[in-house]
Amino acid sequence: MKKKNNLFNENRKIEKDILKDRLIESIKLVTKLTKKYVLNKIPEEVLLNLYVISDVRDGEKLLRLNIDETIDKLCINNKLPTWVDIRIVKIDNNTTIISADYNKENYTNDEKLFYDFDKEFPPFKVCGPITPPNWESLEKSGKFNLVEFDEEEGWPKKK
Repeated sequence: MKKKNNLFNENRKIEKDILKDRLIESIKLVTKLTKKYVLNKIPEEVLLNLYVISDVRDGEKLLRLNIDETIDKLCINNKLPTWVDIRIVKIDNNTTIISADYNKENYTNDEKLFYDFDKEFPPFKVCGPITPPNWESLEKSGKFNLVEFDEEEGWPKKK
């Protein structure tokens, strides 16, 4: 699916089906990217963790949402965040956990104001996985195991 339809109709209402399609396509891209870096098999079942980033960096966390719940939480008064960074952060049993970070202060109903609006599936931006401490590159350090990442605590401290 290529970005074809506007997210907002002529009345500035969000077209949720288009937003959902963009999220699904972004999840496919982030899965493909992550497979290059991790040893894990990436399950098809997906849940999303929404992390609301604010200037004080202590925004709310909405954990383990399905795609429809995520879309509903992102849409506020027919506006969307100007960016949503997505990355796979954990494999939990047979579920892929994706982090979706966004800034609650930057909402718009003008698609041209999205960061990277000219990319494939705005407002979603595909990001690579968070690498372990001291990881340098695929060539030097190789692939890593994503299961070690803890959603709440981050990577374990090196002893």
